[in-house]
Amino acid sequence: MTPDAARALVAASAAPDPVLVQLRSLGGAAHDPAPSAMAFTHRHQSTLVIASAFPPDDRATLAAAWAPLVPHTDGSYVNFESNPDKTTFTRAYPGPTGTRVTDLWKRYDPDGVLRPRPPA
Repeated sequence: MTPDAARALVAASAAPDPVLVQLRSLGGAAHDPAPSAMAFTHRHQSTLVIASAFPPDDRATLAAAWAPLVPHTDGSYVNFESNPDKTTFTRAYPGPTGTRVTDLWKRYDPDGVLRPRPPA
């Protein structure tokens, strides 16, 4: 983690409308599988950063707190995304992984019962 990233994390958690920031370790065995082996391709990361605003539907506060952190991030874990959209999908499932995930969604949930329809 760089000093600038650390400052952005502290600023997000100490803002007038603070967010809860969690840091989760991703080292060790999480790095063992090849990035292409599973849907989570960002295995080179050492830390997963999660931010939550309260009340949980306060997207404006979360977006404002997260904006300074974006330059320090690389990738995404889709289960922690609060506002999933096509950009989120691309960040979480880059390149061939996104194609593979979309194909699996179409195969196993073609009607989008378990999730929104896959991006076109």
